[in-house]
Amino acid sequence: MLPTGYRVRLQQALLAGRVLLCALLTLGLSGCWASSATQNRPTGVPTLKRLPVQNASVHYWFANNDLLFVENERLFRYSPTTNKRMPLAPSVITPDQSVVLPLCATEVGGAVSVMPTVALHPPPPKKRSAGSPAAYVDYSLTEIWLVEDWQHPEKAQHVKNLPYWAINPLDCQLRVNAKTFKPDLPKLPASHPLAHGVPEQNSTSLLPSTMGQTTVYATEPTAPWTVLLTQKNAIRKRWDIALESQARIGYASYLQPVLDRKQQAVVWLTRQSFNADPKQWSLSAWRIALETLTMTPLSLPAGPWVYPHDFLKQLSCFSCGCSCYEQLAFAQENGQLVVHVSGKAVEEKHQGLYRLVSVSEHPGEPAKSRWLPWVKGPIDNDFALAPDGCRVAYTRQGDLYVADRCANEAR
Repeated sequence: MLPTGYRVRLQQALLAGRVLLCALLTLGLSGCWASSATQNRPTGVPTLKRLPVQNASVHYWFANNDLLFVENERLFRYSPTTNKRMPLAPSVITPDQSVVLPLCATEVGGAVSVMPTVALHPPPPKKRSAGSPAAYVDYSLTEIWLVEDWQHPEKAQHVKNLPYWAINPLDCQLRVNAKTFKPDLPKLPASHPLAHGVPEQNSTSLLPSTMGQTTVYATEPTAPWTVLLTQKNAIRKRWDIALESQARIGYASYLQPVLDRKQQAVVWLTRQSFNADPKQWSLSAWRIALETLTMTPLSLPAGPWVYPHDFLKQLSCFSCGCSCYEQLAFAQENGQLVVHVSGKAVEEKHQGLYRLVSVSEHPGEPAKSRWLPWVKGPIDNDFALAPDGCRVAYTRQGDLYVADRCANEAR
């Protein structure tokens, strides 16, 4: 039998060799440690899996586990089970066109924006002044195609001169009048209390278009906001939103929504001057159950990315302020709310995906909401949640990954 000191060194050498082998083979966490003592990893630690897709951006997770993604400026439906790609809209997107991105997607269909490849990749100008971009992309050449059925993408319809903001991202339907490209605001009688209110144009897609038109009214800068759900000019539902901190509400305030497949919507209040400064948190939000049209207040707490912005931090955000370089993107599935924190003003250790949970710090204490890290570090802009809320697909430098936080839990 080897002496204790030799046994310890041998075990350390074997462990170091295994770590090196795992790094070389890039088999991911679960493959490298499948037979080690880390099988008893704490629940909630995501298992990573790298999928054989490159130069991609992922946009939607279908119920059958297929993924909708763009690879090399072409739209595909990818099956991780069979590792097969099915091109979408082959007769719509010509060889001289490139997919910019899917504007939105559902199980049935979606909306896709395309533009000429030569316009998306223009040649650099012959004369370039200091600070000017290498080439200008003319996004006015973007065309939008409405795909009613992913099974028959060749039947996609092109709506001429349709702006991207005219699409309701919750159900991929038009949220504006097809002729005027403006929302059809409800015609309230002069005697109605909101008849002289100011409708907020940015908040017209808080719910799916099939449910009606949602319009936000602010009668006074410090008064509660009113949300009207109208259908065929009849008021179907009214919500009065009491804003928690009136001092933070400015002229550029607006509401943004997300919707999961269980017909649960989350609407939160943001504004153009929003950033990760503690003075801006927590965020006011509300959950809306579409079946009953009930609204429940929800407070979104500050996460690890929120800390005081000192002078040097503000200076690093020159010239338009930190709000230009700190971005939040929310998504929700199966009741699990997720946020993507990104931007060059956000430290890399704080970037990534977080999920909202309710936990008690000490036994017997009431549960509090907090953000737990799910995917740490910078990722590309787009990600897709699985219907179970346990898995997320994302890309990092164009490579496609899936993180499963429930791999070691009974679903």
